[in-house]
Amino acid sequence: MTAARSTLVWLTIVCLATVATVLLAMRSDAGASSYGVAATAAWAGAVLAWRIGSLGKAPEGASGRASQSSAALQRLADEGRKLAIYDRATGLYAYWYLQMRAEEEMSRAGRYHKPLSVASFWCSTKDAIERTTATLAGTLRATDLAAYLGNGHFVVLLPETNAEGAAIVVDRVRERAGEGVSGVAVQYPDDGETLKDLLDTANVIDRVLTQAKQRGSTAA
Repeated sequence: MTAARSTLVWLTIVCLATVATVLLAMRSDAGASSYGVAATAAWAGAVLAWRIGSLGKAPEGASGRASQSSAALQRLADEGRKLAIYDRATGLYAYWYLQMRAEEEMSRAGRYHKPLSVASFWCSTKDAIERTTATLAGTLRATDLAAYLGNGHFVVLLPETNAEGAAIVVDRVRERAGEGVSGVAVQYPDDGETLKDLLDTANVIDRVLTQAKQRGSTAA
């Protein structure tokens, strides 16, 4: 076995091992943070393997198998990146990635005195989840970041958007997504200084609104 071929074999093993790490994490009960660590490791390993493999030159007269292997490694790297960043069920961002981006946006909002809001949506049925996923894809700006937390809960980060603007987004998504979707908008830092605080506030508001709606229905 030539040195170049041996290198490609070992690099392929590295990639497969790191992708396997992601699959195991996805099947476990680990939280978003643990999944994010495992997925990021897989992505980084795949990219590193591909980059290292691309440095080696095939010997004179070698067939195109080395280049084909490099292309396969690149595909593995791309797949690892998708597994790391995106939720596999909806195609939206994974929650751990949204957490990281939220910290960046909060820092930027504080530095440049820009508004920042978060919208939360809850879906009561599988059909509502599918409709909300499609609605978010067709409604949000390129600068907005939407993530799926599971159990019918969506979170959207809205940079340079105040509470009034975020409320408009929530109403628009609820109207387009239809029945079985509720939503709440909160603003940083008035309603919370971390993403967790903001989501906790949104949960409280949603419960209050739901209870008020239920009382109104009972009274009627």
